[in-house]
Formats: sequence, structure tokens, C-alpha cells
Amino acid sequence: MSSLEDADVGSALVASLPKTAVQALYHAVTGKTENLSKWLNGNVVITFNDVRSLYGMLLEELQHHNLLAKETCTIVVTDSDDKKVTYSSWERFELLQAQSSKITSDISIKLEFVVTLPNTAAPQRCIVNVTLDSSLPVINSHRNENMGDPPLGFLMWMANDWRTVNVSIDFVDYLLAKKFVSHVDEWFKSLEKTPCSPWNNVLLKSSKTITQVNSQVGRIGCATFIASYLLFTDSVPSAATLLWVASMSLLVWSFVFIGIGQVNSSIRKRAARGIMPTVIIINGIDERTYKSILEDTKSVAGTISRMIGSIVMALILNVASSYIFYRLNG
Repeated sequence: MSSLEDADVGSALVASLPKTAVQALYHAVTGKTENLSKWLNGNVVITFNDVRSLYGMLLEELQHHNLLAKETCTIVVTDSDDKKVTYSSWERFELLQAQSSKITSDISIKLEFVVTLPNTAAPQRCIVNVTLDSSLPVINSHRNENMGDPPLGFLMWMANDWRTVNVSIDFVDYLLAKKFVSHVDEWFKSLEKTPCSPWNNVLLKSSKTITQVNSQVGRIGCATFIASYLLFTDSVPSAATLLWVASMSLLVWSFVFIGIGQVNSSIRKRAARGIMPTVIIINGIDERTYKSILEDTKSVAGTISRMIGSIVMALILNVASSYIFYRLNG
């Protein structure tokens, strides 16, 4: 039999084997496992009880399989200073996690086990990694008034669905890995959504348009100043008077420009404070920071009112200045 015929027979034989057997054969020959990875996006609140629930769901799935030995669990918690703390078991994590004095940045749960699968000659090793990411450190750092105005690109990025969960599984049996992914997906869908003010959404989506409109308030005010003066006077002003009118309108425009710049800065800061992506709350500092940010999200309507009021006041200022100049010049 030729080598080509041998290859055809071998391919047919492999194709007739169950998928688990083929994957086990690949693992035995190469020593490598396959990987299944998935991101889950959304803005949710993850409490310690939610993390416990996730861990329980993963353990419950393990009970349906024949493990060669008890699984090992490693939990890594990263704080806002990028410091990592590793816990060698769930029990130690449950006992010690509340002692942290830093905001939680992310949590990684790693399960390793050896399972005996149907149609496989030897037990197979599987690693399940679930990483939960929090936006709380990023939000808290940008609440500092001294950090300046957040750029519009940053605001749009923060407002999108947060990449909250990453599931990564090194497996030999695809169906086994798929079950773990489906459990994590089911858990994620059950989480509470972060509060989101509809006013803040309007402010965020319209922030570019609002900034453009505000940038024209000075010009509109300048035109209002000149038009008001012409309405107040009964005679045709001289060229010298018109020059004085133009000069005064530009002076008022300068003051309005400075004030509107402050309003635009306030709008961007207000929009940043109202954004609430995924947060992880597993200790006291997480809870206190989250509550203080929630308080900030309640004054969005007031910011919009002040913005509209500043535009109206700018127009009133120009009309009043024009009238005062008319009286003084008269």
C-alpha cells in the first residue's frame, strides 16, 4: 500500500473517532492543550456575594465530572496601585479580602483540575481562568479637580460597555470548556446593572454639539450688543460712535468667552462624573468610593440648567451693557 493510501486510511480513522478522543490524541502527541477565550462586556455591579456565587457555579459544574484529585483554586486581587495579592484558596480569600485599604482593580479566579473524560485513555488537565475588571480606580482618579478637563475621546471610551469579564480555558475537551463558559455567561447576565442617569447620557452624547454652540455665544452676544444699541438710539450714529460700539462689544465678548470656557469645562467634568461603568465592591474602601461617586451622579440636571442659564445671562449681559453704553454716550 502506498504512503498516500496509508494517509487516506489514517485520516478516515481519525475522522471516525469521537471528538474527545481526537482532542486527547492531539494532546498526547503534542503535549499541548487548546484554548477557549471570551470577553463579556457590560456595566454591572459586582459584590463579594456575586464573586462567591460565581465560584459556587464553577464548583457545581466540577461535581458533574470525575476528577482525579481535588481541584486547586488560586485567587489574585489587584488594587488601584497595581499591587497584587495572591490567595492560595477561596477560604483564605474570603477571610482576608476585607482587610484591603486600596480600591480593587481586578480579581482573577484560577481553577486547575485533572479530569477523566469518556473515550480517553488518560486523565486530562484543565485550567479555568476568570478575570473580573473594575473601572472604579479609573473613575476615582479622574474625580480629582486638579487633573483638568477630560478629553471627549476619554468620555466616549468610558461610556461604552466595560470589558468586565474575560473567560480563558485551557482544555482538552471542547464540550467541557463550553459548559464553563456558559455558566460564567449565565452568571454575568444575572448581575445588577450600574445606575445610569438619562440626563447624563444626553449630556454626554451632546457634549460636542453643546461645546460648539457655547463657542458661538460670544459672537451672538457681540451681534446682540450692536443690534441693541441701534434699537436704543433714535438717530443714525456717527462713524466714531460705531467704532466705540464695536470696541465695547468686543470687550464684553472677551468676558463672555472666559465665562463660557468655564461652562464648557464644567460640562466635561460633569459628564465624566456621571459615567458609571463596571464596579467591583468587595471591601470597605470600594463601598465608600462607590457611594461617593453615586452622589455625584445626582446633580446632572442642575448642570444642564446652569449651562442654559449661562447662555441666557450672556445675552442679557450684552443687552444691559449696550443700554448702559447708550445712556453714557447719549
